Amino acid sequence: MTIFGKHTLDETRDLLAVADYRFKETGKAYDVLSTKPADLTHDWETLSAKWSKDRVRFRNLLLAAAFNNVLLPASAIATEDEYKQILDYIQFQENVKGSLQDITYRIGQLRGKPLLYENQPGQTTTDIDLDLFKELDKKTKEMDAAADAAKKGAKDAAFSNWGLMVGGTVLVTLVGTKILKRYL
Repeated sequence: MTIFGKHTLDETRDLLAVADYRFKETGKAYDVLSTKPADLTHDWETLSAKWSKDRVRFRNLLLAAAFNNVLLPASAIATEDEYKQILDYIQFQENVKGSLQDITYRIGQLRGKPLLYENQPGQTTTDIDLDLFKELDKKTKEMDAAADAAKKGAKDAAFSNWGLMVGGTVLVTLVGTKILKRYL
């Protein structure tokens, strides 16, 4: 999933889908809480408003990256900065009050069970670098196998009855030609 060590447009779109899913599920869990402490409400409203604003910005940046590289597949367009910015929203951040993990933890405490993201979208992309290397490896192995088969065929032909007969005929012809040239 990277292109030259950078996350691709496809991967960034996948991560954006994961972040959208997590925010949606967290929002649903928050909405059904019977008790909503003021600090949790403040943190959730602040974070979800920031996410809503940044989500639009991320979508626009990804559209611009696709448009500016219209001749390349999305699996070959690097969008590392956008990927890292989205990851900052959903990656575990220990002891960061107001982070998605903190809010999710507090919601889990209030409802008596952790909030799990059971139906989170999965990765839909392939790694173009890895795919190219695998294809190259496959073709190299096929060429090595063909070269080995050719060597074996040549070796077998040289030592088979036909090979000996052809080789002997060539040898007799060459020796006979030399002798005839010498005495004629």
